[in-house]
Amino acid sequence: MSDEISLLIALADEDTAAVLRDVLSAIKSIGEIRVVSSSKDIRTTVSTFDPDVMITDEPLLHLTIFNTLPAPAFIFVKDGESYIVAHANPSSIEMLGATGESEIIGRALEDIYAHHPKLVGVIHDAEFNDDMRTIEVVGASGVDDEMRHTSFQVIPLMPDAIMITETDTTAARTERILLSRQRDEMLSFVIQVGHDLRSSLQMISSYADILLEQENTEVAEGILSALDRISQILESSQTLAQSGMIIGAKEYVDFDLLVRSIGEYCIPPTTEFLVEDLPLVNCDRVKISLVLENIFRNAVEHGSATRIDVACAVIDGNVIISISNNGVPIDPALVDEILSGVYSSKGFEGGRGLSIAQRIVNAHGWGLHLDTTPQTVFKILIPQTEVVM
Repeated sequence: MSDEISLLIALADEDTAAVLRDVLSAIKSIGEIRVVSSSKDIRTTVSTFDPDVMITDEPLLHLTIFNTLPAPAFIFVKDGESYIVAHANPSSIEMLGATGESEIIGRALEDIYAHHPKLVGVIHDAEFNDDMRTIEVVGASGVDDEMRHTSFQVIPLMPDAIMITETDTTAARTERILLSRQRDEMLSFVIQVGHDLRSSLQMISSYADILLEQENTEVAEGILSALDRISQILESSQTLAQSGMIIGAKEYVDFDLLVRSIGEYCIPPTTEFLVEDLPLVNCDRVKISLVLENIFRNAVEHGSATRIDVACAVIDGNVIISISNNGVPIDPALVDEILSGVYSSKGFEGGRGLSIAQRIVNAHGWGLHLDTTPQTVFKILIPQTEVVM
């Protein structure tokens, strides 16, 4: 058994340094450590940990591991304003239906990913230094023209060279949407149960006050103590349910398909649904799905809309996604209370869902505005740096 351990490290993020130090500490006593990485940050971390560790960037070792990747992968090198294929692993050769790597070498990035033009746009617009990019786009596969969700990892290997791997995430995405729906339903259930129970508890509290007035203090104080404990449990349950609203990892998402897929299951076919071509957006797809669902459901269930339009515009450095409907307009005087969650189901039924949408959008560092004249229009303001048109 060899006493040399080789690590191929292709990314550098805020967690990598701590993890890398732990790994090096754990295996240092086994034998010589040879780190293979093209990342300046990782090289610095390793050198700081142990100046004697061998750090290299052997292209042959990269290729050995590259060729064993189960998913389709390409290595591209810069060629003028674009990239061309330098290497293709066996999985990518099979995916393209080629007989060998020689048929693929030299082909342009735009040719390989002709079915994913938004991915090509991201790569051309990005400056690849040491950071891996994960980009999720949707489109027909290059083989059977089926619509699939694909996650691409773009990894810088050396100056003017990148590796791109791809993973079919269709099944995982479907599962995440189902989990998101279940979580949303659970949150709504907890909030509704809490609301209904509080009404009953308030009635019990009133009876306890009557007992106090009749000087039956022992019974009344026991009732009030029990009510206080129940209220604390309800508050804790709602806080726990709402803790899932904090956004998670962000990725580039095809907003056009996301909007259409959310609309498909929460907008009835009797409602006209029109969507303009929308861009790639860097976001937490699961949480933004919840935002869109709340806005669409509000239009249909509380506004009785017969038409919903989704449009896109660029204004003052922001990409604005506008969602308008022709339903019953919201009272302009209530807009701030609705988005803050102050206005409850006693007045405007959609208040809670829209306040959740507001919190998710704010957590992304975006803005959510509500215009109510002449139609109801929700405007999601996204910094242009988070969008690929």
